[in-house]
Amino acid sequence: MSQMRKMGPETWIMLVTLLFILVLAVLALSPEERPKAVTKGVTLANPATGMTAAWNSNPARANNAAALQPVQPITTYPYNGVVDQFVNRDPKGWGQVHILVNDGAGLIQDVSLAPEWYLSFQGCVIRRGLHVEGVGFHFDGVTQGGRLYAKNVIVNGVRCRLRTDQGLALWTDQIR
Repeated sequence: MSQMRKMGPETWIMLVTLLFILVLAVLALSPEERPKAVTKGVTLANPATGMTAAWNSNPARANNAAALQPVQPITTYPYNGVVDQFVNRDPKGWGQVHILVNDGAGLIQDVSLAPEWYLSFQGCVIRRGLHVEGVGFHFDGVTQGGRLYAKNVIVNGVRCRLRTDQGLALWTDQIR
């Protein structure tokens, strides 16, 4: 007969861990938690593979998706003119570019664009004296005519997208 060795604490810890993982896996795959097959709605079949996919036209799910949308769209404001001043706020760091746009009628608009590396990546070469136009957001509801955060900018016929419709910067991972 074979002799059983006495199990040490490491073996017990490993067995308890494996048992815990096994219990978690069983709970994760329990029948009441599995998605049910969709019987009503649109069913799409791929004859090449024989696989089907169904979409449940449940209005409650549609309402939830609509609830994730912003209640009010963010208002955009146009800007148009010649760049009077080009400022890279932190050339050795993030490098956020701000420009002062003169519309020719005496209105100077402070516009925050994007980091210089992102503008270069988009093909937007912006410097003093060039004509720029676009739309942007006012996030500061207190200061009248405050800084505008550009949604896009058009310079030399090149349109650069800088922010989403909700104002999120496209050069960051905020939109993932």
